[in-house]
Amino acid sequence: MAVGQKITYKFHFTNRGKTPAINVRSECNCAIVQATTDIGQWWPTSGKPDLGITGEMAMAPNAESICIIDSDGIVSQDTLNDILAKRLFVYAWGRIFYGDTFGEKHTTTFCYVFDPNLKELTGYSQGNDMN
Repeated sequence: MAVGQKITYKFHFTNRGKTPAINVRSECNCAIVQATTDIGQWWPTSGKPDLGITGEMAMAPNAESICIIDSDGIVSQDTLNDILAKRLFVYAWGRIFYGDTFGEKHTTTFCYVFDPNLKELTGYSQGNDMN
């Protein structure tokens, strides 16, 4: 994260199953927000709902795909100061939809928050689930 640039994250996901994943589609987004609670107000559809959406594809076992997302704006010095002081928070989240070879549909959701102490994304307490 740097002043004068967008925030960009690349999410890598891999089919760890023994059979192909069918009709795989991912949606990823990120936002800079003031709240650290009640992510339901903005997750998963706030900002640009079409940001970071991949088309449907099939994924063989151990195949990898990437979803790349950018923040809406350029990071200013004031914004960076607020993030480092924990007055603003950077969240990155998304969903992966896919079907298995048995006809079952699955969804995996994920949510991360930027930790200014670690200078990296860490798992958030909400928004992480799979079926």
